Order: sequence, then C-alpha cells, then structure tokens
Amino acid sequence: AAKKDGLGAVLVDPMAGSGTFCIEAALMAADVAPGLIRQRYAEGGKDYIPPAMRWKDYTTTPDTWNALLTEAIQRRKEGMKWLTDPESTCVIQGNEQYRPALELAKSGSAGAGFNEQSITYQNQDCLNYHPSTMIPGRTIVATNPPWGLRLDTDIEESWGSLKQFLRKEVGGCEAWVLCGNKDLTRILRMKQTKRIPIRTGEEDLRWVQYHVFPPKVASPETDVAENKEEEEVFVQ
Repeated sequence: AAKKDGLGAVLVDPMAGSGTFCIEAALMAADVAPGLIRQRYAEGGKDYIPPAMRWKDYTTTPDTWNALLTEAIQRRKEGMKWLTDPESTCVIQGNEQYRPALELAKSGSAGAGFNEQSITYQNQDCLNYHPSTMIPGRTIVATNPPWGLRLDTDIEESWGSLKQFLRKEVGGCEAWVLCGNKDLTRILRMKQTKRIPIRTGEEDLRWVQYHVFPPKVASPETDVAENKEEEEVFVQ
C-alpha cells in the first residue's frame, strides 16, 4: 500500500524473536518472490533446474521459466531499491528483549539484503518499548508471544507486558497475535475481532485479530464504569 499511494505503512513486532515476521514483511514489501532470496536463484540461477520442472505433468518450458525468473529478479531489484531508500514510506520495526535472539534477527535481516533503514530493531522489554513511528489506520502489529512450545518461563508475565504495550502504544491500530494456547489470550483482556486457525508441524495455532481502541482519558467518574466494562466485554 505504501508503495502505491505513498501515504506510509508501518509494521511493528514488539516480540520479534529472531526477526521472522519483520524479515518476511520486508520481503513482501520489496516484492521479492518466494525462494528468490536463495543465491542459486538470484545470481546465476538460470542454469539451475527447479524441482517443479522435473514433475511429470509440468508443461512450462525452460525458456518460460527463465523469462519468469528474469522478471522476478528485476522486480526484486526495484523493490529493494525502494525499500532501502531513506525516503521510503514503508516502516518495519521490531523489538526483542533477549539479546542473542536480537542478534539473530539483525543477522537474518542483513543476510536477506536489508539495511538498518529497512528494518529497525530495539532491545527492550515489551513493556518499555516505544515504536519510533506509528500511523493510526496504517499500522499493523504482528507478533508471536511465547506460549509454551519453545519458551516455558515467564510466559504470563510476557503476555502481561504485551497487554500494556498494545493499550499504551498502538491505540487506533490493528494487531494480529499468533498463539497456540487460547488460555493465554485471556490475559490481554481484549475483544477478538477475527480468528484464523492454522496448523504448522504438529501444532494447532490461531492468528487472533484485535482492533485496538485509542486509550481513554482517565477520570474518577469513569474508572468504575470502565473496570466493569473491561470485565464484561474484554474477557474472552
């Protein structure tokens, strides 16, 4: 959207881990075809015969494949030039508290060809993370908080930090949270607007969408009513 209308678009991952969502978002924004990032496709790849061309019912000729590959390489060059330009209106921001994971994210971003202008990272507790750029209505939060598969310590504390981050930092924006434990999403105390089930490996997961409302101005007269509303509306 940012490339087409020039109005700007922001993606934020407050718990970026090794940077998967940020890197994938950058690849999409730069119009990089799946698999093209591999060296054997991007440079000198025309001599490589992809597995699909070995299928018995595959009818595309090598010339057609090479033409598609040439087009994809050109689109990647144009997209990368746009995304890495200091004047680009696409902003991708990640945050990770765990330093080793953060270093993996930075290394992975560089390996995919993105500079610090394309993807910016911070090293904060999610509770203290303040994205540098937010555009209401043009910002999406996408994150995968710990839910017990790889990390099994301080899980509820992490979700509590995410709750505070969403309410304080991204009011008026759209958030997507990936989770494999529905009990943990209750910690957010927010109304779900959509759920998309997916299965990866042997795990059943859900992408859960939230429309985050702007924070209300607190007053003694509304505190009691808001607390009651929170109990009735936001408990999932």
